[in-house]
Order: sequence, then structure tokens, then C-alpha cells
Amino acid sequence: MSYAQNPPAPPPKPNTPRPIHISLQGGQGSLPLLKRQESRDITHGGILNGPTQVEPGKQWLPEILRDKSKPDLSDVLKTPALLDALSNSPSSIPPGHVPRTHPAHALQHALSTNLDTATEIAKQEACLLTLRSKTETQLLHLHTMNSHWRNTQARLDKALSPFSPPALYQRLAQSISEQEAYCQALEESFLDEDGKATDRELSEFLRRFREGRKTLYLREERKKRWDEGRVGGWR
Repeated sequence: MSYAQNPPAPPPKPNTPRPIHISLQGGQGSLPLLKRQESRDITHGGILNGPTQVEPGKQWLPEILRDKSKPDLSDVLKTPALLDALSNSPSSIPPGHVPRTHPAHALQHALSTNLDTATEIAKQEACLLTLRSKTETQLLHLHTMNSHWRNTQARLDKALSPFSPPALYQRLAQSISEQEAYCQALEESFLDEDGKATDRELSEFLRRFREGRKTLYLREERKKRWDEGRVGGWR
């Protein structure tokens, strides 16, 4: 009983084109023609190579090189950095070609974003300088007002210094000494008079001496209360 060298192909699925088998030499079997066609389409048309590019022609040059002389073009060809810059520049893409993503494009976008950010920072800096100038002006005005208020306060303190608690206390102590000296002088003047005093002179002396001693007692009492802290609002 003899068997075939290769097993038969499985039946095709519904709505699937029937593959065409091509025999290979050396007994290597057969390869479906449909799969080979699909592989060629994938390689030469779309998935691997992307959309079909239109060739610009041999005479096409980038816009930046069209007005250059032959020595300049020769220098560009001899400079790898210039060639790399031209190949990565968006302006060097031929018409009909789809630009591909390149780090230079991302760098260009980053530079554009950086410029926008720098512009915004410059605007904010100008606004900040304006606010700083206004603040300095207001601060100088505030210092001027503070100096004016200090001068006014000094003049006010000087005008009210005679009525301050220390000045009043000093005046009270001085008035007690003066009243004691007045009463003593009044008593000595009455005793030093020659002759006998009349009733009128005696009554006048007693009245003046009593008033003097009364004033002295009141002042001494006020000073005593002040020393004891019984005068409200003075300390």
C-alpha cells in the first residue's frame, strides 16, 4: 500500500480564496501563493513602509539650498553637522512626503514651548516690577508719615510735660516745702514784732496762720495718698 509524500491540504474556510499551491523542487512541499502575495503587499506597500511616498525628482533641492553656489553646496556636503541638520529640518522634507516623527521635531516643539514660557515669565516680571515700584512708593510714604507722627508726638509730649504725673508730683512736693516755709515765716514775723499786738492784728494773724496750715495739711495728705498709690490714674 503506497502513501502520498505530503498530506492533503485542509478544506478552505467559507468566503476565503482558495490558495494556489506551487510545487517546489526537491520535495520541499508547496507554499500558498496567496500568503506570499500578502507578505509582499505588507513589505512593499503599507504596514512596514507606511504610505506611498512620491519621489520629488533628481532636480529637487530644499528651499534653503536653491540659491547657494556650488562651493557652498560642496561645503555643506563636507560638513556632517550641516547635513544632519538639513536632514532633520522640517523645511527639508520634499513635497508629497509624509514627515516622520524625529527627535528634532520634539526639540522644536520643546523650544517653542520654552519661548512661550519665557514670554509669559517676562510679562510676569514686568508686572512684578510695577508692583514693586508701587510698593516702594507706598513704603516711602509710610516712612514719611511715621516720621511726621513721631515729630507731632514729641511736640505733644513736650507741651503736656508740665501736666505729666512726675511733673505734678514734683510740683506737689515743692509746694509743700514752700507752704511750710510760708507758715514758719508768718509765725516768726508775728513773734518778732515789737510792742503789744492789737486785737485786729491778732485776729488777722490767726486767720492767715490757720489758712496756711490748712493748705499745708491738704498738700501733705495728697502727697501721702500719692505715695500710698491711692491716687487713681496717676501711676
